[in-house]
Amino acid sequence: MNQDKDLAFLATCENEDLRTLCDILTYNSKGELRLSEQLTNSDAYINYYPERMSLMANELGEELRKFGTNTVKTICRKGEADSYETIVRRVCKRMKINVDSEHSTQEMERELLITICEHTTSSLSDEELRSFADKAGIPHKLH
Repeated sequence: MNQDKDLAFLATCENEDLRTLCDILTYNSKGELRLSEQLTNSDAYINYYPERMSLMANELGEELRKFGTNTVKTICRKGEADSYETIVRRVCKRMKINVDSEHSTQEMERELLITICEHTTSSLSDEELRSFADKAGIPHKLH
């Protein structure tokens, strides 16, 4: 599988962050292995999980791309998943976020995060918003 330029940063992430990503990609919310995951049988996983995660950054990127791509589509393309940019663009479209072909992956991610934060915070009570702001270290006025 081709290395994705938008996921090259994974090699510089902290071990614990990569382990968290790996666990999300390989285990469902019940703690069971995901049916379509392929990472846990890889040499990289066997050799580097959980202490040397940066050495399996490429494999994590590939698994992330497969996770975000239709499984049948990936099989038909002999294992080649959509690019990370394509996946982010598709998520934006599904969330009705207006992006065009000129938007970079980073710009689309930023728009996604803003939209998710707006949706999340719009349903919180004032007390929940204050608690959220406190935990995030965001200064706010007490009323």
